[in-house]
Amino acid sequence: MSGRSRGERQNDVPTRMQWGWIVLVAVAYALVAKLTSLTASLPGGAAPIFPSAGLALAAALVLGRQALLGIWLGSFSANAIIYASSSAALLGLGPGGIVVLGSIAAGAALGAWVGAWLGRRVAGNSDWFASARSALSLCILASLGAATVSSVVGVLTLVAAAIIPSRSLPDSWLT
Repeated sequence: MSGRSRGERQNDVPTRMQWGWIVLVAVAYALVAKLTSLTASLPGGAAPIFPSAGLALAAALVLGRQALLGIWLGSFSANAIIYASSSAALLGLGPGGIVVLGSIAAGAALGAWVGAWLGRRVAGNSDWFASARSALSLCILASLGAATVSSVVGVLTLVAAAIIPSRSLPDSWLT
């Protein structure tokens, strides 16, 4: 017997409802990312606008840490689908392809976490849209923080895996 009452749960073990949110975030992220990949302008799937990053940031702000697993799963799944059907074909990379997908997904989750942390830090934990200052701070600082972290990890991963040439790094990062 563990010493806990029957209804008591550990904080780090998701409940059924939390698993539902995790799955919803993962599916929404993957679906939006796949649709966005149709606008990709550079090798490696870089798109000029990436709404999945905004969805990830919103999920991290609203759901907290539990959203990060959904973001990771959604990013991993979307990139697996996108790259398996592209000329970059990660399947040809063998086990390294899994590492690439996992690294990009970790960048997406880390970016959302950093953006949510920055947003909470500057705008406070209360009603983020109660004042123009907190809303503007949240929108600008959180989104820039999230986008910067996610894109840096993603592009550096693609360069390290030789999916995009290093000379394309600035263009890929800016896109």
